[in-house]
Amino acid sequence: MKIIRDSWIFVCGQANAGKTYFIRKHLEKIDTRDVYVYDFNSNDYQDFKGKHFHVWSVEEGSQEEIESFMKDVYKKGNCFSVFDEADNYFLFPSNMIRRFVNTARNRGIGAFVNAKRAKSIQPVYRNRFTDLVVFRTTMPEDIHYIEQWAGVQKNDFLFLRNLQQGEFIHIDLINNNVSEISKL
Repeated sequence: MKIIRDSWIFVCGQANAGKTYFIRKHLEKIDTRDVYVYDFNSNDYQDFKGKHFHVWSVEEGSQEEIESFMKDVYKKGNCFSVFDEADNYFLFPSNMIRRFVNTARNRGIGAFVNAKRAKSIQPVYRNRFTDLVVFRTTMPEDIHYIEQWAGVQKNDFLFLRNLQQGEFIHIDLINNNVSEISKL
């Protein structure tokens, strides 16, 4: 998968499915622009600190903390960001999150947004994403949500329940392409 300057990639799936590993591998290949990482677990990205990586160690995971991070990234512009465990904060109404998601690409800000639940991305934000990367997902409402987002028929993605650790599909939302099952 090629990441361009303003790619917005949503990575979802169950715990231990391979989401963080996938993001880490792609971060290693990213160009030399500054990368800002909101490391929700405070241990998944710490080894990236330095050079052009700015890793925010989350203290409380509060709404104020994520909004402060977003303000820093927005002010910087022309950078890439990682929002780890987004189901903890993207679900809640927030003017700052809405502004960030709706205008960050205009400021040259790309993003990886990772969450266990697909439904953590509100419908109002979905049109800003360029790609979906989906690992094992078993909850019927999440599968249906992904199907709607990707514009496929209901029950087309039931196979997501049976993906093994490290298996995923890539949905290119710009070109309406769904990949075959890939393995990390």
